[in-house]
Amino acid sequence: MEGVFEMETKNIEIIEVEKPRMNLANLTRSFGMLIGLIIFGVGLVMCLSIVLIIPGLFGVLTGLVVMALNIPKAIVTCPACEFDNKANSTNNNVECERCKTNIPIKWKEEERSKRGFWTRSIFEKK
Repeated sequence: MEGVFEMETKNIEIIEVEKPRMNLANLTRSFGMLIGLIIFGVGLVMCLSIVLIIPGLFGVLTGLVVMALNIPKAIVTCPACEFDNKANSTNNNVECERCKTNIPIKWKEEERSKRGFWTRSIFEKK
């Protein structure tokens, strides 16, 4: 048949990724989320008064955008092109920035042996 194109498909396996760890980059992102939450709260308080409702709406929207941009991220390597992508811990897939491949992600919890002393002792199942 003429005019029919065959599409090449690749079977991409599900990648298991640990939830984002608290490193310096994610610590600054958490600080950014806190700032976004404060801006959001101030915007809500401003919306309660009739005079400040329009600046309050801008504060609420700005706070939501700042919080959304500062979600902690984990590094996911694309199996097709070996490019490192950043994935939010709220998504179950990520699109590779280089080759546009959709990479399915399965989030796994941190292993017990890698947790700190206090975390092990507090949350230890008896």
